[in-house]
Amino acid sequence: MRHILDDYDDDKNGQVSNAEFVHHFAAIAASNPGLNVIAKGLFLEFDMDHDGEITYTDLDLYYQKIDTNDNWHVEESEFVHYFTEVRVVLLYQTMQRTIQNNCLTDVKSVSGCLLLL
Repeated sequence: MRHILDDYDDDKNGQVSNAEFVHHFAAIAASNPGLNVIAKGLFLEFDMDHDGEITYTDLDLYYQKIDTNDNWHVEESEFVHYFTEVRVVLLYQTMQRTIQNNCLTDVKSVSGCLLLL
């Protein structure tokens, strides 16, 4: 997981900002705007101390979060379980953002959209 920090830390200050993290998803997100929401959600997942930066400490804490049996190895079952939960949350956020964006572009349906949210 440390390669995330090394690869995404554009200014090499030892931290990955939200802008740096999302920037690396930009090429993919151009063809799928929902990926921006997913990238932002993943950033929030990795930023364990919620200071707006991803550091080595954050990545270590994130790894420990996934390693539910505390054996310092993320087993396939732990990986699948955790990312299945994260995927559901991120998909929900993406759907919610899509509904909000659609409601904002169609003022006539705002009251109906508010019921959906």
